[in-house]
Amino acid sequence: MALSGSYPKTISLHNDSRVAIDIISEGPFTSYILVKSHTENKIFTKLIIDPTDNTVFGAITNDINLDEKEVKHILPILSAKIREHLGAKEFIIVPETYHVEKFKTPEATTFDRLRYSSWRRLNWTTHNILKLNPELRQHLDKHYRMIKTEEALMQGMDSSERYAEIGRILGTTGFTAGKQKEYEQEELNGKMSRFKNDNVKFLIMVDNNNKIVGMIRGLLRNGFCYLSDEVINQDLLEFNLFPGKTEEEQKAKRQLFLFSYLINAATCLDSNFLIIAAKGREPLYNAVGFNAFPGLFQFYVDGRPFKTVMSLGEPGPTLKLLQENIRCLPAPTSEAKPVPAPAAPQTNYWRYAKYGVTFAAVGLFAYTMIKRKGITNDAGTINTLIPKLK
Repeated sequence: MALSGSYPKTISLHNDSRVAIDIISEGPFTSYILVKSHTENKIFTKLIIDPTDNTVFGAITNDINLDEKEVKHILPILSAKIREHLGAKEFIIVPETYHVEKFKTPEATTFDRLRYSSWRRLNWTTHNILKLNPELRQHLDKHYRMIKTEEALMQGMDSSERYAEIGRILGTTGFTAGKQKEYEQEELNGKMSRFKNDNVKFLIMVDNNNKIVGMIRGLLRNGFCYLSDEVINQDLLEFNLFPGKTEEEQKAKRQLFLFSYLINAATCLDSNFLIIAAKGREPLYNAVGFNAFPGLFQFYVDGRPFKTVMSLGEPGPTLKLLQENIRCLPAPTSEAKPVPAPAAPQTNYWRYAKYGVTFAAVGLFAYTMIKRKGITNDAGTINTLIPKLK
């Protein structure tokens, strides 16, 4: 059953004398969790939801200071409610001293593919990789560009055709088989939600013919960003442009170069990043500057250390409700430009004018001959003076 009524919509997850936890849906694609302290009449935090990617992400940076007793009261309730109602992938950045019940730091779990880095570190590392082949970077800069808004992405395009493009390039981007299957089975509204969610920032890479060749998306909150859907067409560059003793080695270096190009572009988001490394390709993520947990680098905000806590599980009932709401949206109408109707036949007035002038000239000539030479007004005789019109 989909949500009914007009937007914004509110789903209450918890409400007592001290704290309220609600899901606010500003539209069918955009929802977030709002946590408010009744005691101090302050917003404690806002966690953003990406229903299509089964993700909840947030950063409690303590920019609004609450009493420690209030924090200890709120966190266990928040933990229980989002696990119960949303589930799936949940990542929260919290001050190092905070304890979020049932959430663990990545290093305390068996899930070892989560990576992190700052935008400065990624920018420096990818820049150094790209400068090894400056002519190839110049080639990419010349022939490809990044689109940052859904409006620009869809300009002059039919919705179904545009999103089908993404499905077609997956086989050339190095998408994992599981991720590719997930995307191909996704309905059109699900694909669209990846770019219509106002909580999502994205970069879509297109060629000079406006065809999609790569993309990356990010959920942003309080200076932190969770990246996903990081893909780029490997056929943009020939593998033999890269050194290596074997074709496999050359293709690996091409993959590193193109991935560096994409991640370097994403550093414009100026955030501390989290990302799940594609299974079996963890070294690629490490090479461009992402770190495994716990790592040597930590998150700091205003000199204060922060940590990542996470919970992985199956999608909960409220997350499924948000997903169903997207699936039940009317299919988008075609945005293709209509073919103009054939123009009505035009009368060739110039042709008739030409005939008129010809007849007038012949008539004048005939009249002159009759007057001068006494030719009788015989139709047959005069007709011999009138040329046939073609």
